[in-house]
Amino acid sequence: MIHLQTLKFSQHARVRMQQRGVPRRAVELIIEHGRCNHVRDGALSYSCTRRQLRHLQNELPASEFRGLEKPLLNTYVILNQDGKILTVAKRLGRLNS
Repeated sequence: MIHLQTLKFSQHARVRMQQRGVPRRAVELIIEHGRCNHVRDGALSYSCTRRQLRHLQNELPASEFRGLEKPLLNTYVILNQDGKILTVAKRLGRLNS
């Protein structure tokens, strides 16, 4: 279980978030509500599908959602086995429903 209050970011992840314009709140929501997939070396990849995005649209205040919609839809977050965020990246290609 990942505790959002104690998220730990690698320096690489902090730089990538800044370069890609992804706010911390978007990262928190992706981890909390997104789909989780196992990737190599025991790491986890989190991202939001369109279905999860529609759910968040109903849960968040409209003003907050508007500012986060694009980062939520186009971003994935990689965490290591210890729950530290290794990187934050933009997703390319088609999205799952």
